[in-house]
Amino acid sequence: MIEPEVKLLRVYNNLDIVIKACRLSGVPSSISDEKLIEIIVENDYSSVLEHIVFTFEITCSNAIARELLEHRIASHTAFSTRYREVDDYVFPFENEEIKRIIESVLKKYKEMKEKKEIKRYTLPFAASYRVIWTINARSLINFLGLRLCARSAPEMQILARKILKICREVMPEIFNRIECRGYNLGVCPENEARPRNCYHPEIPTKKEIKEKWIKNSKSLLEKEIKV
Repeated sequence: MIEPEVKLLRVYNNLDIVIKACRLSGVPSSISDEKLIEIIVENDYSSVLEHIVFTFEITCSNAIARELLEHRIASHTAFSTRYREVDDYVFPFENEEIKRIIESVLKKYKEMKEKKEIKRYTLPFAASYRVIWTINARSLINFLGLRLCARSAPEMQILARKILKICREVMPEIFNRIECRGYNLGVCPENEARPRNCYHPEIPTKKEIKEKWIKNSKSLLEKEIKV
């Protein structure tokens, strides 16, 4: 099993700027800085969190790197397979047969005498991909909410867990309150698609809450009509 890796290169921990931005909007001084951060996260008043910026060095498979690019409110600088040779792979599963195939393909890739930009077309999805990834805290929370979900690809879940661990060490005030989006919202939007291995099965689904709300709304409406 070869897992993706994450290294924090830099963080602009601008909590003081976040607090100042909130005060600028009219938040009274009677609310403490600590309480203010809690309100920002729990109530999703998160535009001010864009003043906090993280830069990571990520090593993952080429397959998962494509999913990273789906998070567009971030900056990506990638390892170039045109000019550099790939010498490793990421495969976080216990499957020896597939590992042998991957290693065989990479061996043949390295033995080729073709230019790197030509022979790279033989690289498997598991080929190691490195990227410098810069993202603000607001977008990072959105990333974590989606990618910590049990429905996310297994490698992406591992990557997201490692990122969350780093963020909790650096900024516990914010990231100790962050998990998958079902946890963050208090309601799971996956509905019937929620898998059995969900990390928070106690959280109600969006459909369950909506059905109760509609039922209660109809009951109230009927009472109003009768009156």
